[in-house]
Parts: sequence; structure tokens; C-alpha cells
Amino acid sequence: MFRLTEGIGGVRIGSLWLLCEVERGRIVSTQWSTTWEGDESESLRALYEAVRVDGRVAFPYVTLCGTSFQRRVWCAAMEIPYGSTKSYGAVAQGIGCRSAQAVGQALKQNRIYWFVPCHRIVQAKAGLGGYRPGISIKRDLLAFEACTS
Repeated sequence: MFRLTEGIGGVRIGSLWLLCEVERGRIVSTQWSTTWEGDESESLRALYEAVRVDGRVAFPYVTLCGTSFQRRVWCAAMEIPYGSTKSYGAVAQGIGCRSAQAVGQALKQNRIYWFVPCHRIVQAKAGLGGYRPGISIKRDLLAFEACTS
């Protein structure tokens, strides 16, 4: 069990900082940054390390606010192992949806970056696809995970 500190905390992931807003012990939003003035949050670091091993560990610690379909897509993303990727179409098929594009639209609404790892969902034909925080961040995250998995 992790005790997440209320407020804004940061955890370093590769060359980036993931800044997490925590309310009532749950992560409610995140954003990527190249800088962070505070110290790294020990509780976020511990959660990050546990989630690297098993993404499902994050379920009780994130607030997923979205439609039923969006939550199904986000939960499917949380099942993708650290260092792995899946195509939009494979995620769609896995949740009983016919539209890879609908999966992409649901991922676009995700606000819990990394813990809901939408960066691990890529195009079927060697393209990265989109990523709300920016394609260069998606590329960096995938490269970092490939090197540290």
C-alpha cells in the first residue's frame, strides 16, 4: 500500500519529470516537464517502480474520469507491460471495439500520463501515432522504457 502525499509531486522518468497532482491519496492529473524545483517524491517513486513491474498496481491510485468506453481503453493500456507496445487496432480488438480510431480518441482524453501509459499504443505500420503531450515525448518514453525493461 502506498501513501501518496497530497498536492503536487514529481518523479523523474528518463530525462523528464512527471508532475502528479494528488488528492485524497489518488493521482487526479499529471503533466510532463523538463524541470522540477522540488525533490523527487519518495511515494511516487515507489509507486512508479511497482507499476513498472505490474501496471495493474496503479488502479487504486489513479482517478479515471471519463466515459465507460474511455475507461475501458485506459484500463487496457494499463495492461500493456513496461517496455512493450500494442497497436491501436489490437487494443480495439481486445476490448471488443471495431475502431482503432475510437481508441485513439479515447487515449487523447487521458490526463494520467505514464500511469495510464497511452504512449505504449502505436500505429500498426511502424508509426508512433499521436500523443497529447507531444510526439517527441512519446518517442523518448518508448526509448527509455526499451533501455530499462
